[in-house]
Amino acid sequence: MRQEKKYTFSLGNLSNVRKSIQDSRYAISKSYNNRYVNSIYLDSFNSLNYEENLTGLSKRSKARLRWYSDSPFSKISRSTDIFFEIKIRTNLFGDKLIHKINFPDDSISCDSISMMNYLRQTLPVSFLPYIDHCSIFSLGVSYEREYYETFTKKIRATIDKNIKFARLNNFEVLNFKQLETYKVEYGILELKFPQNIYNEIGNIKFDGVEITSGRHSKYTVGLNLINK
Repeated sequence: MRQEKKYTFSLGNLSNVRKSIQDSRYAISKSYNNRYVNSIYLDSFNSLNYEENLTGLSKRSKARLRWYSDSPFSKISRSTDIFFEIKIRTNLFGDKLIHKINFPDDSISCDSISMMNYLRQTLPVSFLPYIDHCSIFSLGVSYEREYYETFTKKIRATIDKNIKFARLNNFEVLNFKQLETYKVEYGILELKFPQNIYNEIGNIKFDGVEITSGRHSKYTVGLNLINK
């Protein structure tokens, strides 16, 4: 498991945030082309995952479908690589279970109940305990991500911008046409690193940059926006 540290910042400070991490003594540099990260989150009828994220429960998990594209909420076809992910959090440490799925044509346009049944039949048995309570497709999230890392790959950094949230259509879960969307006007910097350099990572200086360190969950923020 790796540790994570998150920061939020005004988009007006984006270039200064980039400069701060690239000028740090860790020599962090661009490692991958920008792309959009699209996710559909699952939750229980009583929003258990949302409540666990809101309270910061020390041991929790999130289930989601994720795919990558050149535009937000891109159209899905059977050639689209979709990853079913279980994101596991234990105190300050994070880990993931990942399984790739290519949906057949008849599943791409199905409703939420049919989609849930398909996932339960398709996913490895090891995933099922994490989704036994997750039968609701609760939120769509899309954002543009920038990727950075050190030469040794010990430290990885991502910057997320153009963050959008969508209220899902339960009659056709994977169709984002004409969905109601919401946008936030800030960016997120996330650092991932081994436990043994946790104290050192705080040495990255953001002189003159308004940036805030602390917990941040896109899932929690998105649900708050679409349900307000």
